[in-house]
Amino acid sequence: MQSKRLTVLATCFMLALSICSNANPSPSAIGSSEALTVDADFPGGNIIVDHIEGDTVFLKPDLRDTSTWWFYWHFCVRGAAGRTIKFQFVDRSPIGTRGPAFSKDGGKTWSWLDPKAERDSSFTYEFGERDRDVQFCFSIPYLEANLQQFIRKHDDDPHLHVRELCRSRRGRPVKRLHVGKIHGDPRYRILITARHHACEMIASYSLEGLLESVLSDTNWTKRLRRLTATINCIC
Repeated sequence: MQSKRLTVLATCFMLALSICSNANPSPSAIGSSEALTVDADFPGGNIIVDHIEGDTVFLKPDLRDTSTWWFYWHFCVRGAAGRTIKFQFVDRSPIGTRGPAFSKDGGKTWSWLDPKAERDSSFTYEFGERDRDVQFCFSIPYLEANLQQFIRKHDDDPHLHVRELCRSRRGRPVKRLHVGKIHGDPRYRILITARHHACEMIASYSLEGLLESVLSDTNWTKRLRRLTATINCIC
């Protein structure tokens, strides 16, 4: 092994991400009442609508990919402009400590709903007059589209290589990212993993920030890339 060249190998498993991004809603994942519609027909979507009574939607996470109860959920509401809607989870509460995250622009940007809005396994949201569709999620989702955006941003960077780690159970490619000194025989390799399931999406943002730092043009990161082999990432 050619010494005096340090290496960082960070590997970010995309398996949970590819499972989450490939989600297809079950037939019961869509509910509607008059103009109000709740569905999960988009990448990362997950919800089962039990029923709708007036301004209250009764729902629960779709547990199609697990044998035990889990708390991931992500749905979109349309046709609720000007209304105040209560979302009541049946069975156990899957709402996190910060309350639900919500997006009013198709998932491009997200905010946290006040944790005080959660009460007795439910939360209430007041839709504005111009709110055509609003997404709600257990946390701020990091999907395959987020990863592809990061890769496109650094598409011409010689210090970033994207390779295939394996295939998911449904045949989707699971990517791994190599960052740093791509070629050569490294002396050290560091493996960084993040996110073992869909609910740990915030870890993917942290890992992306780490990669952004390594790819930046500071004196420290230039030296790091010169001395290290790869940071290999699997979310």
